[in-house]
Amino acid sequence: MATKSCDACGARVLYDGDVCPRCGKRFPRRWGYLGGFLGFLGLVVLAVASFHRFGTGAQVARATDEEVQIRVTGTTGLPFSGSWSSTASDGKVERRSANDVVPATYWTSGRNISASFQKKVDRGTLRIEIVARGQALEDVETHSAYGVVFATTE
Repeated sequence: MATKSCDACGARVLYDGDVCPRCGKRFPRRWGYLGGFLGFLGLVVLAVASFHRFGTGAQVARATDEEVQIRVTGTTGLPFSGSWSSTASDGKVERRSANDVVPATYWTSGRNISASFQKKVDRGTLRIEIVARGQALEDVETHSAYGVVFATTE
């Protein structure tokens, strides 16, 4: 039969044993194949739930190069700066930047859109939405002083 060493006293103990015969230390129970299977099943459920939650919206804009709106909203008149980029299906990358005030809307086209904006003041709310075909793919906001918002359809 297979044995293992007791951590406390070093005595050799059978793998089936729950207690060391020399010092009385209890060994943790092992889940064996059932524990491994349940752990794997939990990871699969988590992956499917994550895909369902995060993977469905961005696919709207990825299917084709289409017009996408980047809406910057929040506290009216709030000054901000930021940039966005889009990647077309042919691999061409378009990058733009802006120094503006809320509200503002920018248009771009492509499959993978990334946008990052920062408040220039310590007050107010800054929010960005990436919208394609009337559906919000991403919606992020910050209330933090000089806060940054970042959104991507990737």
